[in-house]
Amino acid sequence: MLIKIGTVTKPQGLRGQFRVKVFEPEYFKELNKVIIETEYEVEKILFNPKFIILKIKGVESIEEAENLRGLDIMAEKSIKEKPLKKGEYKIDELVGKKVVSSKGEFLGELISIDSFGAADVFTVQKSDSKEFAFPNARKIILNVDENIVIDEKILKEIGMDL
Repeated sequence: MLIKIGTVTKPQGLRGQFRVKVFEPEYFKELNKVIIETEYEVEKILFNPKFIILKIKGVESIEEAENLRGLDIMAEKSIKEKPLKKGEYKIDELVGKKVVSSKGEFLGELISIDSFGAADVFTVQKSDSKEFAFPNARKIILNVDENIVIDEKILKEIGMDL
């Protein structure tokens, strides 16, 4: 089974390396092969606090790396996973869940989670196809079960309008 572990964001340097927006960081620690439309052998992984730089066999120039921009990076799910602590979830387990207020009001569906350093940003698509985003900070998320329950009062306090 394959799992999405990242997305190619842009080339890095002239020799085929590229930056990766990471969704599942633990997978990159023991990564030998990736699938980006086809299977590639990993040559080098450089860890940066904000992103990962990846070099794969068969991509040798900035132009070849540019052709991968925006493509998903997949890996076999069989890589050993660390057990999650209470209250921790994998991104692929959360995306697609319904987001509701503490009063049970349906707010939308979680469509993405982006990491920007200080806090992950959750993007929700509402019924009218509009989107809103909120940081995973200040205990905005009250509970995660079959739905993601958020505290709409805190969102209003930080100036977010639903």
